[in-house]
Amino acid sequence: MRRFVAVAAALIALAAPGRAQAPYVDSACGQWTGDVWVSYASCGPDARRHQKIVGTILAVKGRLLTVATAARRMTIDDTPARATGQLVRGRRISARGYWDAGRFFATIILTRAAGR
Repeated sequence: MRRFVAVAAALIALAAPGRAQAPYVDSACGQWTGDVWVSYASCGPDARRHQKIVGTILAVKGRLLTVATAARRMTIDDTPARATGQLVRGRRISARGYWDAGRFFATIILTRAAGR
């Protein structure tokens, strides 16, 4: 039975390209200094584009936040994030993270109540 489970797990990993890769670790490629991303040379040209997003949470669905910024509505994936407070509708946030394949992944989310 153990052999079957091991073979099945290996086949699933092979059938799902991209899922077997090690996850991207933001802190291995640089650090935030204030609002500026300082990249380490170790990540090379494939490093992700980093950005700070400020806005108000409109909806929360699992690990996805719909946020209204000054310019547009967008979805933030908070899977890799550390948050300083509850991520609830109406909360103002400042999210720092990176873009990967057209999706924004927050690594740090600072929160404050709306209107503050």
